[in-house]
This record gives sequence, structure tokens and C-alpha cells, in this order.
Amino acid sequence: MRSLIATVAIAALLCGSSVAQTQQLFVLQHVEGANALAVGVLWAHGYADDEASDCGLARVLATRRLDRARRAVPSCLATGMHVGSDYGLVFGVVGRDDRERALQFLNTLLDETTDASTDDELALTIARVALHADDAEFLYPGSLLASRARKEVGAGTAIERPAAGIAAAIAKLTPARVRAELRRPAPMRVACLGNLDEKLRAGVHKLPVPHLEHPAFAPLLCNERTAAAPVSTQLHDRIDSPYVAAAFALPHGLDRASLAVGVEIATARAFRRWRYRGFEQQARAPFVAWSWLHQDPLLHFCRRGENPRQLLPGERSQANADDEAGATAAELQAYLQDLRTNKPSQQELQLARASLQRRLGFAESSPWAKEPATYPGRLQVLLLATHHRVAVARLDTVSADSVHAALKQVLAQGRGSWHSLVPANSTSYGYRQR
Repeated sequence: MRSLIATVAIAALLCGSSVAQTQQLFVLQHVEGANALAVGVLWAHGYADDEASDCGLARVLATRRLDRARRAVPSCLATGMHVGSDYGLVFGVVGRDDRERALQFLNTLLDETTDASTDDELALTIARVALHADDAEFLYPGSLLASRARKEVGAGTAIERPAAGIAAAIAKLTPARVRAELRRPAPMRVACLGNLDEKLRAGVHKLPVPHLEHPAFAPLLCNERTAAAPVSTQLHDRIDSPYVAAAFALPHGLDRASLAVGVEIATARAFRRWRYRGFEQQARAPFVAWSWLHQDPLLHFCRRGENPRQLLPGERSQANADDEAGATAAELQAYLQDLRTNKPSQQELQLARASLQRRLGFAESSPWAKEPATYPGRLQVLLLATHHRVAVARLDTVSADSVHAALKQVLAQGRGSWHSLVPANSTSYGYRQR
């Protein structure tokens, strides 16, 4: 009877229904034919919950919890973590029948009294997280451009902070502070995905999960802009071709289910229109970046310029890096205008909706169930869909008109924040005129 109640609660959560707080503590999903067992914990504490003076503490805590669980339960099939604006989660994947190790992994995550880390170990964790934040804000072109957009459109809100925390603030954390924060109770959820039997369910319900009230979910929103700001340009010494990005804050009252389908369509159009130039993926600069699951506050677009060509002795370049940045910005402008102007076709709508439903839904029997490598992603879907009240059932009501309306609302002229990175002009390399 207890397992039936848990199953009903999960279904209600994934459909966006309001349920009793105690039913949100455990998110259990049995998968027929599962070849693995994934478990994880989500704490309702992310970057936006930190103070500006310690922004990134949430990642330090998640890192310590993951390190502790890895030490206690070695040789898992996979382990990992993810930290967002209002959450930090840690997961592990074991064999399909490895119930005891799964419960041990969860117990270790939840029991903060067993952390025997030395000051040196905690200091090393702090340094690693500070380096991660520094790389995100200053090294990788895509995340660097996103950070600049957040500062511009998120002024006066938590959005203006870098998405991965503030390196200088993290570096000032002390081991004593980290220990104290690890022991501070926080609302959390425990999730299990895979081959679930009654013994596992009973063991999960006995875990020492504090019955703390979860804060009401409210997506991060920027202040509405009254006028477009000029494009900002910055030199970057680690790139050989310009990167241009446009970011759009999500307006109040937006239909996020329609936007989620719109982003799928926008991504498909980008791949039909463009090809990767260089290492855009390694630069953390995807064509389109926004997630309904993660409730990102900005919809971000990025495009890299063409590769420069080495000039022959005495040859003059047709165009320099600034010219190429302008041509790349024009490409991005034309693409965004297509999204504003051309309503999605029924085929685009159906393909995008089906893609989202496959990624966010949980059928009794799924093709991915036999591949353990898919379980980390699927477990995160389970936890984040619950945490952010992602109403997957809403996708069935989305129409081409509502998708187009959502895209036009977000991408309206004057709402975008435009930024570019350019390499230094060179006498040895140049670009074609276009």
C-alpha cells in the first residue's frame, strides 16, 4: 500500500499537482527491464540562495558530499553532481540488484556526522570550486558571454551573479565555515530510479530525511528593460575567431511549456542553418541554451565566426576580426528574425513535442532502461522535474500559435543583451569579406 501511495505521489508531482509535503520527500520510479539502479539527493540550496559574499558555497557543499559518498561506496558505475540556482544534487549509479550499496550511498550523503575531512581536504575542495568558477567566468567563451549578459540584464537581482559562483568569494571560505554549513539542515528530496523492490522502498523510507518545508518554487526573473543596450565587445586572448551572443531574459507570465517546445524548434532550425565552426562545444557555446528542467532565467544564443586563414607573404587581409564579428552578428540577427517571423509548422511542433516528452517522461518500459550510461541523466530529470514543478502533461496542450507567441514575447526587439568576444587582429591571419 505504501509503494502505491508513493507511485501516485510521483505521478502527481511530474504533472505539476500540489501534494502533501511528506509525499515530496521520496521520488521513486520503477523502470521495467532496468539494468541499473540510480539514487540521488537534491538539496534546496543553490547559487542564488548563497549570499553575494559566499556565492558558490552551494557547489562546495555538493562537492564535499559527493567526495564523501565516493569514498564510502567505491566502484559505482557512475557518480556525479549538478548545482543550479536553487538546488544542489548528488547521484550515484550501481548494478540493478545492488540494493545495499545504493542505500549505503544515500545514507552517506545524508549523514553529515560521518564527514572526517581534514582542513587540508576542505581547503583543496574550496580551491577546486573557486577554479571552476573562475574558468566559467573568464576562460570559456560561451559561459563568459553568458556571465556578461547576466550582469547586464539581471542588475539588482541574484541573476547578475555568474552562473557558477564568484571565484573570489569562494576562495575566502574557511574549512570551519564549510563544516558548519554541511551540518545546517536543508530541505531535500531523495530519488531512486531503476529496479525497485519492496525492500529497497522500505529502506529508502527509513532514511534520516529531515521533514523541512520546501520553499515555494518561484522562477528567477530579471527586471524588464526599457531600451536596448549597445553591443559590448571584449578582447579574448584564447580564441582565434569571434564569438557573438544574444541573451534574452524571460518575461513575467511566460508560458514556459510553449517556450520549451519553441527552444526545441529553435535548436533544430539552428542545426539546419549552421554547422559548427571550430570547438564551439568545448567552448561551452551551444547555438541555443535554455532548459525548462533547470528553469534558466535567460534564453541564450551563441555563434562563432569563421576560421581565419593564414595570409601569404605580402597578402592583405580582406577583413579583420571586428569585421568578422559584425558578419557573425548579422548571421545571428537573421536567425532570430526567422524565429520571430516564421510560425512553427505542424511537423516541427510534433517533432519538438515528442522529443521533450521522451526526455522528460517515464514510461513503464523504455529503450534506455538497458543502458546504465543513461541513468545519471534520467535521475536528474526525475529530481528536477519534481523540484521545479515541470508539468510534462502541459506539452499536450501546446499549439503552434502558443509556441510562436512565446518566442515572439521573449525575442521581442529591444529585449536582447548582445555581447561579443574578438581575438586581437593579426598581420599573419585574416578573414574573407562577407
